Amino acid sequence: AAVGMWQFMTSTARGMGMRVDWWVDERRDPVKSTWAAVRFIKGMRDQFGSLYLAAAAYNGGPGRVARGLARYADDLENTKGDDAFFVLAEKDYLHSETREYVPQLIAAALIAKEPKRYGMTLHPREPFAYDSVKVPASTPLVAIAKAAGSSIPEIRDLNPHLLRGMTPPRTAYLVRIPPGSGATFDSLFAEIPKAARVATRVVESKKGDTVDRLAEKNRISSRSLLAFNPNIRRLKPSGRLVPGQAILIPSPSVASAALDVPDPSIEKYAGGSKRLKVHTVRRGETVRSIAKKYDTTPERIMKLNGMRKAVIFPGQSLVVSSKGGSSSKASKRKSRKR
Repeated sequence: AAVGMWQFMTSTARGMGMRVDWWVDERRDPVKSTWAAVRFIKGMRDQFGSLYLAAAAYNGGPGRVARGLARYADDLENTKGDDAFFVLAEKDYLHSETREYVPQLIAAALIAKEPKRYGMTLHPREPFAYDSVKVPASTPLVAIAKAAGSSIPEIRDLNPHLLRGMTPPRTAYLVRIPPGSGATFDSLFAEIPKAARVATRVVESKKGDTVDRLAEKNRISSRSLLAFNPNIRRLKPSGRLVPGQAILIPSPSVASAALDVPDPSIEKYAGGSKRLKVHTVRRGETVRSIAKKYDTTPERIMKLNGMRKAVIFPGQSLVVSSKGGSSSKASKRKSRKR
């Protein structure tokens, strides 16, 4: 599903350089997602030579705009720039949502420039002000809030992309804190007991352990324990945990601060199928050309990857699936040679 103020799909967001995984979803980051949207629209403007067409491509997909320009090339022969959008709109080629989206965007821009002329009064919001500090990997938001003299809700509001009540593991991470608190943050953070700066720990499941028992023992909910361990293995029919598993235990403060959201990096498709492959997009490829290569349909690829728009970028990974018993036409050719 599309997420964030700019409504990016996972595949498009990654193509624009945003991080989307279990720990972080930068589509929720107002700063990074806005810059990504700017880059996307600028790229579309450079491609189509029109800001109106770029906005139409953002809303309805660049493929549809490109096909429309090709289909009505004769009608557009003497039309330049932004006027091309209105030709496509008059032809009833664009979806109604896109036909309405661009004029609404134009109206909003005109009102923002001259609100009094249109009988409106704007109430500007306070700037999105903050300080930035780097914290160690796996730092709980509660420790960040304490060192910043703030609260968990405020830290979460400044960092809505941090999904699990902590910074991601393995590497130091830049976080936002209230403006003016950066100067004393490091010294106050160092005063916090080391145990309070640890977000998670790993325990080994023992014979007889259950999710409920382990959760109660560590003062967290069973739901939180399962959220941090989506691949936990249980014995049937008892439901007890398989002994010897490494179980990630979040601290109570981390568990309570974590957002109740699914893993945004997992696109829903039928797992376990030998027909599924991952294709890395190359320059010049389109969803249609990739579909043809794997003997499938553009619609199938878009569904597998949770794509609302047929927008792809070089270097992007796509899950692909063939309609037949092999994963591509190339594999069919190889099978004939055997």
